[in-house]
Amino acid sequence: MMVRAQRALVSLAQDGEAEARDEKGLVARAQAGDEEAFAALIKIHMARVYRIAYRLCWDHDDADDITQDTFVQAFKHLRNFRLGANFAPWLYRIAVNRCLSHRAQRQRARPSQPPIELPVHLCDDPEIHVAASETSSRVREEIRRLPRRQQAAIVLFGLEGWSVAETASIMGCSPGTVKRHLHRAKATLRERLEDLQENAGGEGC
Repeated sequence: MMVRAQRALVSLAQDGEAEARDEKGLVARAQAGDEEAFAALIKIHMARVYRIAYRLCWDHDDADDITQDTFVQAFKHLRNFRLGANFAPWLYRIAVNRCLSHRAQRQRARPSQPPIELPVHLCDDPEIHVAASETSSRVREEIRRLPRRQQAAIVLFGLEGWSVAETASIMGCSPGTVKRHLHRAKATLRERLEDLQENAGGEGC
């Protein structure tokens, strides 16, 4: 059993390495002007770019526009991408920057999706505990009210599941800056959601 499990892990690691090589090959071809290669990159990353865009602007039409604009900008500036580097953080940084610019232009976003739930590793802090099914709409609204960079950090780290280092790479800042954004965002959420914490009655997430 142990040998089979080890072989399975090795196989998964090899598959991951092959996928990374394939993506680097697609990027190299796209940089050389291969539109089919860039279309393949779009297919790989479109869903996540859209999800990031939606979670930062809470509007499906805006998320569609930002997703399209992200890939247009990526194609336009692809020659500036350092071949051999990780393509995903570079692409997602474009998406985040487009979202932050959009939010600066339109301060009032209009959520049109059923409320999200606060992820476990944000609500594992007992001071940010909420009753998810009843209060997620309020939580979503409070996340949306955070300063732009704090909201981006919460979305990337808390909702998308990136590590602090990966979040920093996408946001174009240091891991320490991401930690500060997360610390301040959590402090703000604790304060704004204090009434929900009282109503939660001390139950776990």
